[in-house]
Amino acid sequence: MSAATAFLVTAVLFFTDLYLVFYDHPLDGIGILSTFILPPAGMFMGFLAYRKTHSRTDGILILLNAAALLSFFAYMFLGTLILGP
Repeated sequence: MSAATAFLVTAVLFFTDLYLVFYDHPLDGIGILSTFILPPAGMFMGFLAYRKTHSRTDGILILLNAAALLSFFAYMFLGTLILGP
């Protein structure tokens, strides 16, 4: 359950930073921090759970946390391609 919580908190903080927080806000950058700190912890917890249970759900949570880890890089890459540097 901890890997699911890490993924959900990461997604909420990333979208909050993306849509609700603007420049020079005290929470500016919370989405960036959440995509670098929480997904590796969620992947670690998912790996520990997967080793014990070999559940398909744990494997999916590992993949979701990996996607959350790469989401910021993909967002910045596509934003640079579309809008320029």
